[in-house]
Amino acid sequence: MNMMPMKLSAVRLYSSLSSNKKYYDVIIAGGGMVGCAMASKLSQEPSMCGASILLLEGGLKKDYALDTKKNSPNRSYSNRVSAVSKSSVQLLQSVGAWQIIEDIKGCNAVKEMRIWNSGGGQSGGANNVLTFNNDNDLAYIVENDNILGALYKQIHDDPNITVHYDSRVNQCNLPETPSEMATVKVANAETTYETSLLIGSDGYGSKVRSAINDQQYVSWEYGQRAIVATLNIQSDEDDIYKGHVAWQKFAQLGPIALLPLDNQICSLVWTTSIEEAQRLINLNDNEFIQALNDVLSEEKELNKSSMLLADDVVRMVTTVLSKFSQSNNNNELHKVVKSVPPIITGVTENSRGSFPLGFGHACQYVGQRVALVGDAAHRIHPLAGQGVNLGFNDVIELSDQLNKSLLTGADIGDLNALLNYETAAQRRNVPIMLGVDGIQKLYGSSNNFIPPAIMTLIRNVGIAFCQSASSMKKALSDKASGLPV
Repeated sequence: MNMMPMKLSAVRLYSSLSSNKKYYDVIIAGGGMVGCAMASKLSQEPSMCGASILLLEGGLKKDYALDTKKNSPNRSYSNRVSAVSKSSVQLLQSVGAWQIIEDIKGCNAVKEMRIWNSGGGQSGGANNVLTFNNDNDLAYIVENDNILGALYKQIHDDPNITVHYDSRVNQCNLPETPSEMATVKVANAETTYETSLLIGSDGYGSKVRSAINDQQYVSWEYGQRAIVATLNIQSDEDDIYKGHVAWQKFAQLGPIALLPLDNQICSLVWTTSIEEAQRLINLNDNEFIQALNDVLSEEKELNKSSMLLADDVVRMVTTVLSKFSQSNNNNELHKVVKSVPPIITGVTENSRGSFPLGFGHACQYVGQRVALVGDAAHRIHPLAGQGVNLGFNDVIELSDQLNKSLLTGADIGDLNALLNYETAAQRRNVPIMLGVDGIQKLYGSSNNFIPPAIMTLIRNVGIAFCQSASSMKKALSDKASGLPV
């Protein structure tokens, strides 16, 4: 017997008559950046007017001290930041969070990205740099705490959203038919929560994901860790983009990213082997600074003939491709020759930390009355800075599909709407994830099967190709900015 989809009010009535369980129209497991954005975005959809939303956050309530940051002349920075794309900014604007971030001067625009490879030419490869710039800002570097603080401020002011802290989900029961509700239990609590739609935003070890029937999760570890820290830097005074350049070097053991927070401070993400990461973490601050500067400015370790071969091939590729380019890339390349990465002059005390890196993707984002967003659905290497942006795009897509479905009179947990979300999200996410994984394998680590000289040649030809092909550069730049390509 086929049942007609229940509207929001009918679901509430059904639930209240069938049991005494605590009911919410939507329950979101995980109160990180993506989970908070999900709650706030859903609450503002016209079709969700008056709907009850429960946000379950596993951690304790935190004071993000946004007012203190606003008035502090000598602010300190967290070591966890995100490169927020244009589409993510638009999402945060739509829920009122971006205005709060701007008000405390909590974001810094990236106007240019400069990417180069270890052994890419003289002076640490600075004459073979791939640059990206755009008519608009490429991205914004924002501390994760600023994003969370702004989102929680909006959520706490929203009467439709209830937040329970110290409430980590430890059991999910998903229905087999649309006539039943999903149920959730949290650690250290007797209450059972019932909902028409459970949204898993509980990270790459997601309890919600594991509850989906026949779920297949493709995953692997990279055998690497990312070191994060907050750094003091000295940049080229003549650089027109000073304070707004994101640097990335593909070193022999993994990429190094320097993300600008202001003219003199940047955030570090240094990917390397597990053993090297442990060694670097154990260094004192001065030793760590020296080690980082050594890698950023290293002379080529390859032999002289290999160096000349790589430079000759790169020069040839650049010359040939520039003939077909629609823009004068020779001027751009000349500008980049003189561009050198900043010198690291200090590291904020106790700002160094590290975390493991891996790949993960859920073959199913949805099931009966359940959907996954963010890291619960996909885990990506941080080298392209797309992790949180993929999650925010999930929020945009899921909210849009639910809103369309509800406006037709369907149930909020209607499986057809959820499947539409899954299709759209996977079409967007999978190519990006595979692309980033491919870049990681080519540029992100040493390769035991290909001689270093050959790997350097391949990498530098790739950089030269992108640098000279203006249409490709624009497409990559737009994709990184969250713009349609």
